[in-house]
Amino acid sequence: MNTDDTLHKTWEFKGIEIKPLSRARKFHLSKLVDFTRVSPWDVSTLMYGLICPQSEIMKALRKPEWFDETVTRWIEKEKLDIPDFGEDAHKIIQEVMEHSDANKAKPVADPNMMEDPLGNE
Repeated sequence: MNTDDTLHKTWEFKGIEIKPLSRARKFHLSKLVDFTRVSPWDVSTLMYGLICPQSEIMKALRKPEWFDETVTRWIEKEKLDIPDFGEDAHKIIQEVMEHSDANKAKPVADPNMMEDPLGNE
């Protein structure tokens, strides 16, 4: 992936926009799913975790059963099925997890606030 043109990149799953993740959100998602053995349920949990409000992730860490029910309702509402969480979904998750940092805007320093490179005051 060329990160030069990904400053504003988002991803899409079934018409739902996925925005770049914070580092903390990535860690929180890794606590919800064991990445070493991912099942279709884990992929659906991760996919929902990519799009839901951060507050739901925090609640999921405290109440995993609540999050399972929330993901179940989302699957039913969106009429998703196991094939929806196949190879394409895996690729989206991998790309979001690996490239979110490259997609974030970097702050630009105000030249008026920078030190004079010649040392003038």
